[in-house]
Amino acid sequence: MFDDSVQKAKDLLSLGDVRSYIYACLELRFAIEKHVYKKINFYSKRLGKKQLFSAWQPNKALKILCQLQPYADQSYELRFSPESEPGKPTGDWKSLGKHEALSAKWVSKHYHKLSSFLHRSTSGDLPDSAEIVSYLHEIISEIERIESSSLMSDLHVPISTDCKVCGEKIVCSDLSISTLEEVVCPNMSCNATYKPTQDENGNWGFIIKSITFKCPDCDQEKDILENELKIGATWKCKKCRTRYHIWSNTWNIDKIKNS
Repeated sequence: MFDDSVQKAKDLLSLGDVRSYIYACLELRFAIEKHVYKKINFYSKRLGKKQLFSAWQPNKALKILCQLQPYADQSYELRFSPESEPGKPTGDWKSLGKHEALSAKWVSKHYHKLSSFLHRSTSGDLPDSAEIVSYLHEIISEIERIESSSLMSDLHVPISTDCKVCGEKIVCSDLSISTLEEVVCPNMSCNATYKPTQDENGNWGFIIKSITFKCPDCDQEKDILENELKIGATWKCKKCRTRYHIWSNTWNIDKIKNS
């Protein structure tokens, strides 16, 4: 539906009136969204839809993607060369293609700036025509650059584990796992989250983020996922069948009295 957003923006700019320029801003926001969501769809095949679609705004979605695939918002050319011996290329480089991208910083800045033109100022004045036309041509030029991209690559080494709650495979990148504070299960119906940890040998593991409660009556322990901790949450002790609910944000529990 929005595949022709750049051309539509050009057509609107050619009309020569400020209101058309404002509609051009909206079309260019669509073009930025198309670029980001194309990347999200590509990488989600390995990294999981829940992680990448947890934020619908393209500026936030791209930041999440870059946590999992650091090169997703960078432009580069992928080349190869025969080697005369291991580690020594002959210099006869062949290009596999160029990856053109909008950086997360660029998307965050200009997605918001384009949005600012969609709202009337407090004074009620429309934006300056010359200023907005010059700015929109810069945006069009940048978007046309990334549309020439001939390569989508996923070069990371996957690090994975099976979710302890639902069994879904959780995958993240070796390039960025050291920077992640949280890894999310890609199963859309599962609330499990994990903290990545590294042992003395450099091996990565995942610790489920949960809090353990102990039944006051029988000492049976119950693990509650952090994402499911909320006032009013209830559960039943598997051993003595006593029912409990969380009644304060310090995660205190109390028995549920039978009515």
